[in-house]
Amino acid sequence: MKFTLVEKQESRLRSMPDLGIGYLIAECRAAGVNTSLVLGSPTTLQCLRDREAFSLFLKGYSGVVKERGEEWLRWFLDFNYQIATSTSIADKANPEAVADLWELLSFVEKEVWPEWLPRYLISEIESTNPDVVGFSVWDPYGHPEVVRVLQSVVKTLKQDLDIPIIFGGPGVLTPTSRSYVMRLFNPDFIIHHEGERALLGLLDMIETSQIKPLPNLSYPGYDGPVEPIKDLDSLQIPDFSDYDLDSFFPPVRVLPAITSRGCEWSRCAFCSHHNTYSGYHEYSGRRLREIIETYKDKYRTDLIMLQDETMTARRARVLVKELPNAYYYSYAYPKGFDKDLLKRMHAKGFRVLVWGVESGSQRILNLMRKGTNIREVEAIIRNSYEVGITNVAFIMFGFPGETREEAEETVEFLKRNARYIERHAATQFYLAEGSPIWEQPELWGVKKTSHGYSVTSGMGRKEVQKFLKDLNRLRPKTSADTKYYFPGDSELRAYFFVQVVYGEGEGSYPVRTGILLGDEIWPSLLMKNVSRPRVKLSRGDAERYAKCDGRHRVEARDFLPYPYVVFYRRPFFR
Repeated sequence: MKFTLVEKQESRLRSMPDLGIGYLIAECRAAGVNTSLVLGSPTTLQCLRDREAFSLFLKGYSGVVKERGEEWLRWFLDFNYQIATSTSIADKANPEAVADLWELLSFVEKEVWPEWLPRYLISEIESTNPDVVGFSVWDPYGHPEVVRVLQSVVKTLKQDLDIPIIFGGPGVLTPTSRSYVMRLFNPDFIIHHEGERALLGLLDMIETSQIKPLPNLSYPGYDGPVEPIKDLDSLQIPDFSDYDLDSFFPPVRVLPAITSRGCEWSRCAFCSHHNTYSGYHEYSGRRLREIIETYKDKYRTDLIMLQDETMTARRARVLVKELPNAYYYSYAYPKGFDKDLLKRMHAKGFRVLVWGVESGSQRILNLMRKGTNIREVEAIIRNSYEVGITNVAFIMFGFPGETREEAEETVEFLKRNARYIERHAATQFYLAEGSPIWEQPELWGVKKTSHGYSVTSGMGRKEVQKFLKDLNRLRPKTSADTKYYFPGDSELRAYFFVQVVYGEGEGSYPVRTGILLGDEIWPSLLMKNVSRPRVKLSRGDAERYAKCDGRHRVEARDFLPYPYVVFYRRPFFR
């Protein structure tokens, strides 16, 4: 059996490999399935260097090309490809260059991919000679250009290869989304929720031509029940060997991991994330140590982004005992974290905690069923900051029944704690399928409509939008905002994490690679294309740089005269 997985296709920059894909590949290969992976971004950014795609760029940039010539366009595309995949923090921190890259990627998705991407994907898939093809789908309702590309690819594969097509991923968790994906893409099967066991069962049935009902499996006329994987230790360690880990946007390697599946709290009225998994299940400490040590030894990184739905204080007390030392980024539930626990978490390597604050109004927190106390939340965030952990806060405006005055309470909470909160991510409430409010809207004064929902009290949706627009216009000081970051793109949280970890030294940014040419050091391979000058080094400085090989201890303070060009490998945190 030859099985080919196709990653989600998107033009935005990626920060790390897909954890779910890593699990599926590991399970399939352990079961003897010959498995191939067709990568998404950043591999599909190869269009910036593709000859066939160049004609599409010529057409789209015709005005500039007329003024500057085709060679300029070739340089521009290659330069942006290098910015996207560079291993230099200095290059990522060039606002003008990154702004150009963002604009270019938008053009790619709208103007280049509709014609180029289908041919590219079909060629990549057919080169693996598959018996079955699986597509990962994250948002079937967004990115219409990508949707049309996948429709074309699936249609061609069915016509040319006549093989089974499977869809899966976060975009098929609800019955409504599965029905929509069936109509939109016409796959033969859908794997929903935890897919490791269901996928292996389905592949076995396809090989024996004996299709029958199975949990977490859907096909025309059948939508299987959700069945969790309770023994997480029985799962294989995620396999990221198909990825070029140095081609993602952060200049150093960051890997995703998970210590539990499901949400231990699982009562928030607005949330549907608990539907991703059925129930709550944890890894043992022994297995977690095996996973993280494998990441360190095999993939040479100790920057770990935990993707648990959240982390309670009870779970944190277990993890500080069981996890090996590394640097960790995690979501956290702001209740029960005392200062001693936070100190131990920092000593273990926790550097970023994303707190589910949601509101500064106790009444709204009670309506949300958060189970938190706003005064305790403030104390936790302050203590977290004081022990050296960087705080990020999730904030929600427009929860049903929230008045403008209560929304202002949240703003005041942020202003009052701006020193302790590095960043906050503010969202507007939306009615999520599968959430408690979705199931019983009348309990919160919500009425479902053809356009979403309406509320019987508090601010309406348009009033919330106006409130947020006014807030953005006034721009009150609601977070510390001391670290360079790209707001609005969740994929770049890993880049923020890297800055936090590497910013703990003398304020100089270390980068992973450099080129020593005689007595000159180049800050990056892109030096000739950016504004920073090449640095002339003395013999002593050159000797210091020569020690930046990962084997010698190098202090950042030795390089303060050249803060943007610190070439050394930070030793693994053990």
